[in-house]
Amino acid sequence: MKNLVKILATLGLIVAIALILKGVFGIGEIGVKKFSKKMTKSKKLPKLECTIRVGDKSTKMTYDLQEIKDNRPKDIPKDLMESGKYFSKDPMFLILLSENERENEYSLSVTKNEDGKDKGYVIDINRTTGDLELLKLPDRPIGLSLKENLALIKEAQTVYGSCYKIKR
Repeated sequence: MKNLVKILATLGLIVAIALILKGVFGIGEIGVKKFSKKMTKSKKLPKLECTIRVGDKSTKMTYDLQEIKDNRPKDIPKDLMESGKYFSKDPMFLILLSENERENEYSLSVTKNEDGKDKGYVIDINRTTGDLELLKLPDRPIGLSLKENLALIKEAQTVYGSCYKIKR
C-alpha cells in the first residue's frame, strides 16, 4: 500500500511540474505551435490579371484565386440531383475554383444565371505558362439536363488569353 501511495504521489508531482512549466514557460506547446504555423502558412493561391482576346478586342479580368476558394459556399449539396437545383437559382452569380494538379491548371466555373438564362462559362488557366482558355456555351434556359448541355458543346465558343500574377 505504501508503494502505491509513493507511485501516485510521484505521478502527481510530475503532473504538477508539467503544468507549472507549461503555464510559466509555455513548454509543451512548442510542437503544437510549430504544426499550426505550418498549417496556416500554407501557400496561398495567386491573384491573377488575365487578358482575354476576342477578335480585335481584349478584355482584362482579375481573379483572386484564394478569395474565390475561401468564399466557396458551404451549402452546395453533394447529391448530384440536389446540386442541379442549387445551380438553377435565378438570379445567381458564382465562381467556383478547382485545382487540377495532374493537368497543372486552375479551372474556374462561372455560373451566371439571369432572366431565366444560363450565361455561364468555364476558364482553364495553365499554372506554369499562364495560358488561358475560355469555353462559352451559348446562352441557354436554366435547368437543362446534362445531355442537353453536352449537345450544346458543338456550339460553344472558345477564346484564348493569358494571365500573370499580381500583388494582393
